[in-house]
Amino acid sequence: MIHPLIKTTVFSLITVLCAQTAWAEAMEAGAWQMDSKITMQDVKTGQSKTMNESTSKYCLTPAFIAKDAYLTPGLDKAKMEEKKAKCSISDEKKSPGAASWRMNCKTQDGHEVDALISNTASAQKMTSNVEQVVSQGGKTVKLNIAMNGKFIGKCSKEMPEL
Repeated sequence: MIHPLIKTTVFSLITVLCAQTAWAEAMEAGAWQMDSKITMQDVKTGQSKTMNESTSKYCLTPAFIAKDAYLTPGLDKAKMEEKKAKCSISDEKKSPGAASWRMNCKTQDGHEVDALISNTASAQKMTSNVEQVVSQGGKTVKLNIAMNGKFIGKCSKEMPEL
């Protein structure tokens, strides 16, 4: 079973990835397919294990794309803080079509999450790579969340709308 903190992070990333920026070529409104893979690495042995692979489709509306969420690390922070975590953002970098930042959060249940987030976007593609170190009670796990999105055309009624 995937830890709820990981699920929250993946949803936050999908939300953050799916928006337009003034820096990037405008992402097209319409249907987008997001492929994600979560890999966990044991820090003691170095062994990696795929925890989850999934494909989701979303309908991105023009209003959602216009929110400038893609290069806004504060949205990740806000999502975590909704879950009562205390977070800080640092090392923000922006360039045309790309952004990266570090986010450190401490959750109510004692987890500490240090994440390095790197995103790119264009009209019909987007990528995100999140390298996380999750610690609690002397145990540390490294997670990598890799997401690749592509524009796939018109929205269907079955797709969640963002």
